[in-house]
Amino acid sequence: MSQQPIPPTNSQSINEISILNQWGKSPLPAWLFSSSLLLTPILRTPKIPISVDTPNSSFLKKNARLVSAYPSNLQVAVFSGFIGLGGFMCYDNDPKNGSAVITVWSLLYVLSTFRNSLWNLKIFPKTMTGLALTNAGLYGCKYFNIL
Repeated sequence: MSQQPIPPTNSQSINEISILNQWGKSPLPAWLFSSSLLLTPILRTPKIPISVDTPNSSFLKKNARLVSAYPSNLQVAVFSGFIGLGGFMCYDNDPKNGSAVITVWSLLYVLSTFRNSLWNLKIFPKTMTGLALTNAGLYGCKYFNIL
């Protein structure tokens, strides 16, 4: 006779939800993302020119443009500043507004860098996009009282 798996008890699921709720109040995930975002200018490699040409048509020919998987220095400063500010708001006992700020700026980071980070084969831009999505999910659930 095979044993059936024991379903999780109610106390286990409540414990997992309370851990996620505590992470939603903590500034540490936001500060981790903000500080790792500040490492981007150090790890950035030179841009590679990519030519986008259509065959046999000089009318539709586009010039070569520089493509980078990493955000620009201005994007790094703005996103890390506002996400760090949201983390400070959580630290300063205002988790509702802090989680809203972190959620919005994390989603804006994803929207602005998603295509370039997935297009390139580098791991760090993909990790940053994953961290931004994790922050947006964690703090968004806290803001909308899902946790």
